[in-house]
Amino acid sequence: MRRLRVSLLLLAALALPGCLDVEGSARLELDGQGAIRVTARLDIASRDALLQRLAGLYGADPETLSLPFADPWHPRWVRSGVQSVPGLEVGKLERANEEGRRSTIVEATFATLEAAAKGGLFFPAEVRLERLRAPRGKPPSWRLTLTDPWADAAGRADGQIGGRPYAELLDAAEASLATWKEVLVIDLPTPVIQTNGTIEGDGRRVMWRRTRADLRLDSRLVRRVEFQGRDDLDLVSFRHRPDPRDLVDRALEAPPGIAPRDATPEAPKPKEPKPPEPAPSEPAPSEPAEPDAPADD
Repeated sequence: MRRLRVSLLLLAALALPGCLDVEGSARLELDGQGAIRVTARLDIASRDALLQRLAGLYGADPETLSLPFADPWHPRWVRSGVQSVPGLEVGKLERANEEGRRSTIVEATFATLEAAAKGGLFFPAEVRLERLRAPRGKPPSWRLTLTDPWADAAGRADGQIGGRPYAELLDAAEASLATWKEVLVIDLPTPVIQTNGTIEGDGRRVMWRRTRADLRLDSRLVRRVEFQGRDDLDLVSFRHRPDPRDLVDRALEAPPGIAPRDATPEAPKPKEPKPPEPAPSEPAPSEPAEPDAPADD
């Protein structure tokens, strides 16, 4: 049972972002600093329906995935992620409750792109920035890669998540993902050399726009861009891979400092009957009291 619950929670954590419409934009400067803005909208009905379908797929108790507090972009999760990362500062963090939807808007500045990645602002992707070799006499180019955690499963015919075929899980989530979309725009400090996104503007902007169909293509689950190097480009290579446990916590647990009041409380354990109290023993017969001694005259 414990193994089933762990698989279910991991699976749900990976699938839940499919109920979020996310629009992100980031700007990277020559000195490595920059800014990022994310707007995430959670469709509550889609989330609940998806979680219950996953429970049914495993033949599990629906209560296992009754998680009405689950929202990986809740402001408290955002604040929790960024507050411990040096060089990352949030300038705006707003929450809006619309009919059937919850929206979070976050704007932040970063001293390095790695700080933004460690702060969870590219959730749930792995982020890698690497310096590439260049012909003699030319500055090296740089490559930025963002990889979704289910990209490996999507790229194999037998790919699985939580013990279930990846394609089967997408089929189960079809209705919840019907209107899913995600947009990410990055403005780079130098012109783009090549990318699997769309180059826009003056050649320094790249955009990735994804919909439900892209979740079946591993090539669309890895966003990649190579851009020109310059002598005054102050960047440092890094690779940040989110811990799967952190991913599960952020996707499914109640946000820090908030009790899951909407969660179905566990049924109280039946009280064990108290052992019968021993019958009171017969009091020992009292000995007759001795007569008082006569008082001295």
